[in-house]
Amino acid sequence: MDLNKTFKTDIELENKGTWVEVGNGCELLLGRVGGDNYNKVFGEISKPYRLQIRTSTLSDADADSILTESIARAVLLDWKGLFIDEEELEYSVDNAIKVLTEYKDFKKLVTELASDIEQYRVSEEEQASGNLEMPLDGD
Repeated sequence: MDLNKTFKTDIELENKGTWVEVGNGCELLLGRVGGDNYNKVFGEISKPYRLQIRTSTLSDADADSILTESIARAVLLDWKGLFIDEEELEYSVDNAIKVLTEYKDFKKLVTELASDIEQYRVSEEEQASGNLEMPLDGD
């Protein structure tokens, strides 16, 4: 198994997002769950809850709130063609939090798509050209 061919991802796509068609004319700009940007945002949001996390006393409601805000700020970065009751919804972090909170299956879809390595894999052309950006130590 060649690890580069199987697992090499584009760090820029993971952090800045890639457009994914989800049907009915809707597209989502998705950063990667577990990418550097997501981990940074998750760390910032969860910082006030570290003691509860360490002691396994974090409430389900707080855990869900941390996850939802992390997804809204670092994963669901934009959208096109998203409607509620036939009215197009403008993208904002606040609107992202709203839809991720109110529509659990939408949140599940976003999370699944943003966890799929295929969305962020380095293309075969980039691998063949040898122009892969390698992160510097400490980055």
